[in-house]
Amino acid sequence: MELHEYATFDATALGDLLASGQIGRPELIEVALKAIDAIDPRLNAVIEAWPDAVQEEVQGSAFRGVPCLMDDDGIDIAGRRRESGSRLAAGHISAEDCSLSRRWRDGGLIPIGRTRTAEFGLNFTAEAVAGSPCHNPWHLNRSAGGPPGGAGAAVAAGLVPIAHAVDEAGGLRVVAACNGVFGLTPSRGRVAGERASAEIGQGMRAQFALTRSVRDSAAMLDLLAIRGREADPGAVDRGPAYVADLLRDPPPLRIGVAMVPPNRAIVAASIAAATLAVASLCDDLGHHVTELDLDCGASWDELTNSTAQIWSVKIARRIGEIEHATGRTADTTSLEPATLAVLRHGSAVSADQLAAALALPARMTRTLATTLASHDLILTPTLIEPAPSIGTFTEEESWLDGPAWVDRLLRHAPFTILANLAGFPATSVPMSADPATRMPIGTQFIAAFGREDLLLRLAAQLERASPWSARRPPVRVH
Repeated sequence: MELHEYATFDATALGDLLASGQIGRPELIEVALKAIDAIDPRLNAVIEAWPDAVQEEVQGSAFRGVPCLMDDDGIDIAGRRRESGSRLAAGHISAEDCSLSRRWRDGGLIPIGRTRTAEFGLNFTAEAVAGSPCHNPWHLNRSAGGPPGGAGAAVAAGLVPIAHAVDEAGGLRVVAACNGVFGLTPSRGRVAGERASAEIGQGMRAQFALTRSVRDSAAMLDLLAIRGREADPGAVDRGPAYVADLLRDPPPLRIGVAMVPPNRAIVAASIAAATLAVASLCDDLGHHVTELDLDCGASWDELTNSTAQIWSVKIARRIGEIEHATGRTADTTSLEPATLAVLRHGSAVSADQLAAALALPARMTRTLATTLASHDLILTPTLIEPAPSIGTFTEEESWLDGPAWVDRLLRHAPFTILANLAGFPATSVPMSADPATRMPIGTQFIAAFGREDLLLRLAAQLERASPWSARRPPVRVH
């Protein structure tokens, strides 16, 4: 298989080629590694590739040996490094597979490397000091988003058809929007094996995948969704067979379009126009589309302050564990200024303050549930501004304290955090591009708890009506 052929296939199509014997697993892995060698020097999306992955045996039949990449934060693979984008965790090697990585491999996916992320997921760009910045394949001077920016850049550029990604404030959808790929964040507890990770993030953290096609994300949900509760009593029972469900258009849906973000900021003109164009397409497809004044159930200050309390306590705990494991000290030589600021804040948060902060996700769940009782889906911009130039976020980093840093991040993507706080599923659909810059523009849909089926069926309908696969970035496997 030639590189230009490889880059045209999604994971499902590659799995079909493997099943029919038109290509062998070792050959496919070698082609993927060649794609990384050829293109990644311009992107810096991949921290390291694993040439020995070609020797791995396929453990499942869902994807039958399709190559993938894994984010440097959030998942453990035995014998592989997991450094979370930080000098503090440099050289850490996972002792065993976590249950989530086992599920990926049980489905026939073969990890061939790890991708760049923000330090401990505390940024909306993948520009960790521990490695040089990840570049956006649409414009090399722009950010690929974050935390899992390397994953999004790799999928958009054709290095792999599918990549693991972590989402704690909408980062998976932020990256999908920045790179023009499809991103689904499942309901809290939907994905098998992620429960421990979600608990670390006080329920805000989800792990899933970035893909080129809706059907690949549906296939991943079929693979990863819980099948019964016997193995994970706190998890959510799986929904329908998601891939099979894509064959049917959704029924006419009540879609509320929210254009005013929780912080009342102005949405960039190109993004507002693109969002309204998607709303118009939904109307043309027979859905009932209305304007929505979105009630978040909290002021912006309360939302950002509570999120800062939750995140900073989590970061303080995690950094303490890494200090203990490595014998290193968290200071200016091992952590970035923003991470240190969040660490200091987390070390000072009292039990009463944390308890008060943890009341917000429950209130957000009730408030959004009320809205989604009268609407099937909420449509918003994924981002309110284009992907920033590399260095934009870090230029303010040194003088912000923990809460101010969190506020700085959330102002970039004020709509995405809502789904994480509520635990509801959401997607970023790559329907549009800025006519002046060609940069992708993502549109977010949020559904009620457990209704990934509606999100995927609508996304597939939009994909058929206005295909995005023909839009390809300048920096891409060819």
